[in-house]
Amino acid sequence: MMKKILCILSCALGLLISSNSCQDHLVVLFDTPFFAITDIDGTLSEMDINKDANGLVSELKVRFVVSNHYYQEPVTLNYDLICGDGITEGVDFAVQPSTASPLTFNPADGYERIIRIVFYKNPAFDASKDNTLRVRLSGSSLKNAIMGYPGPDHLKSEFIFTKK
Repeated sequence: MMKKILCILSCALGLLISSNSCQDHLVVLFDTPFFAITDIDGTLSEMDINKDANGLVSELKVRFVVSNHYYQEPVTLNYDLICGDGITEGVDFAVQPSTASPLTFNPADGYERIIRIVFYKNPAFDASKDNTLRVRLSGSSLKNAIMGYPGPDHLKSEFIFTKK
């Protein structure tokens, strides 16, 4: 009987120790702040734009995933616009000035910001050129924040528009 009680207590102690150890790893794994960029619905990371669209407004959602431990003061996020050789800012598109880089995240305002891009019809459109616009998250005032989802691929660290 005593052996049975000692065995049960040993098993319980082992489970308790291992569950605390796992809990510590979960805190570290899920306490890494990161930014992600998607379409407004939160699903896509690329989109085609009709070359004849004029005045088309496209909204991107930038999400800041962070615990309150890190998010007690405003955090800024920079993003870059990388144009292919067939697309030009001011001719093919423009970023709404109020959503231009850098974006500021304030704790009182929540965890999402919008980037608005207006696409224009360009009579000189050349389908043989690289007509992509990449909106790439490039850095943050929160030094340990990851651009894109955690992991080696950094998914959702950029959004790609292709004018066709």
